[in-house]
Amino acid sequence: MTPVVPDFDHYPIQHLPTALQMTAEALVVTWDDGAESTYPLLWLREYSLDPVTFNHQTREQNLAIIDLPDTVSLSSASIAADGMIQVTFETEGLTSSYH
Repeated sequence: MTPVVPDFDHYPIQHLPTALQMTAEALVVTWDDGAESTYPLLWLREYSLDPVTFNHQTREQNLAIIDLPDTVSLSSASIAADGMIQVTFETEGLTSSYH
């Protein structure tokens, strides 16, 4: 059955990350095809899938952007064995994963 709402669909992983670079404003991801993507830290924090930020039953955010810290920075970023990108937000000590 195809989900009626795209938010409830599962999207295939087409490329895996090979390198990460943290900057003051963004996380730069290099993919296995050589492409690079830049993700602003505020965007990563806003769309974190942790239970405080995101309601997994309704698939809606629990927080508004104004509820987030004024300054967002990372204390770490790594690529997990399964290809997920894991980041820890320095201010809150919150760890989140992305694909």
